[in-house]
Amino acid sequence: MDNLLPDALIVTAAQNIQNLCGLPFFKNTENVWKFYPPSKKINLSFNELIHPGWFDIKPSFIWGFYGKRSFLIARPIRSQVFDQLLKIHHLLSEGVGVITSSVNGEFLNSGFPAERVEEIYGNFRKLQCASNCSGEIWDLNHDDIRIDSKTKMADEFPCCPSCDGPARPNTLLFDDDRWNSERADGQRSNLNKWLGTLKGKNVHILELGVDSVDPCIELTTSGLSEKLNAKVFR
Repeated sequence: MDNLLPDALIVTAAQNIQNLCGLPFFKNTENVWKFYPPSKKINLSFNELIHPGWFDIKPSFIWGFYGKRSFLIARPIRSQVFDQLLKIHHLLSEGVGVITSSVNGEFLNSGFPAERVEEIYGNFRKLQCASNCSGEIWDLNHDDIRIDSKTKMADEFPCCPSCDGPARPNTLLFDDDRWNSERADGQRSNLNKWLGTLKGKNVHILELGVDSVDPCIELTTSGLSEKLNAKVFR
């Protein structure tokens, strides 16, 4: 039985894996308008909404959107997929590594070792200064957010402990030159060290949730498959 198992499993997970957790995946502008009606009032596309400039212009508006999302990710994960992958991690001799474009922190929040998870676009559960004044990254505190029930915008939102300006999620946004990638870069370095130990071993890749919105996970899967001669399951 053990001979049928690979030495290691690499999970490459796209953004829409968040559907497994009961979280919204914004495939198009209509999805965004339904989730956050204030964006419909000014006819914003998803790309226009997820722009770092809003933290300068109107942080209460953009934190209305992120505040609603933050309350959703605070709920317990409803899927058993992550539990099953954790069991596989402990079963395989070299364990499981994860590369994901989701920013909701599902894998780390489910108990995966931090050194085995790369979050390509960052983690929504982490914050940074909107102007990146100090390079500091800290945990999101849901108690720092209060949403007005009528306007759906934020009366209160997280602020930077260094400059007291608006904070923002430590995730890569559209047209973003202020993202602090230090944490994500560290994750990549840690995971690459593990990947470097897998050459010549029996490696499988499990690709989850790929669609046409963002091809980065599919490209990652293809590259790793060629590099490690790994068998791919989708």
